[in-house]
Amino acid sequence: MKFDKSENSWVVKDFNPAHNHDLALKKDMQFLRSNSDVLDCMGTQVMSMRQSGIRTCHILNNLAVEKGGHDYVPFLKKNLYNWIGRQRELEEEDEMDAEGSQGYLECLGLCDPNFFKTHTIDTEYRLADFFWADGISRDDYGHFGEIITFDITYKKNAYNKPLLLFVGVNHYFRIVVFTIALLYNEKEDT
Repeated sequence: MKFDKSENSWVVKDFNPAHNHDLALKKDMQFLRSNSDVLDCMGTQVMSMRQSGIRTCHILNNLAVEKGGHDYVPFLKKNLYNWIGRQRELEEEDEMDAEGSQGYLECLGLCDPNFFKTHTIDTEYRLADFFWADGISRDDYGHFGEIITFDITYKKNAYNKPLLLFVGVNHYFRIVVFTIALLYNEKEDT
């Protein structure tokens, strides 16, 4: 390359075709590192087949028929098994976290008679909204609840759900938390 001042641009000065090569063939694309994961569009199809009870090896065969052969599926068998395993872990983690949170708050309720919690379930029977306040927070609200502010940390947590804090200030000018909610979304009815 050489910079041509009269054209104000770079120009190819010398080209040696011996250093050039063909790009990867379509049937070899699955072996490239950039193509080793299941694409989102295929992931939806894979998960719907899994939910229908189709085994992973049969899912791979189905994708191969659609693409024109196993050589044209853009990932390897190992990648598909790994991707399905990660999806399963994520689903189990969400279920365990919801159950664990409810269990933890149940225990707090046993120790604190003024403890309050409520939650809603979405259409897929998953935890949607979660709202709780302990006895101290409720007592603080009784004393310092004339002025309330709230702050939402929007989609900063692992679940991409807004965390809502209702807070006030006590007589020492320290922030006190009145209640906390983990919300499904930021709509008015929520």
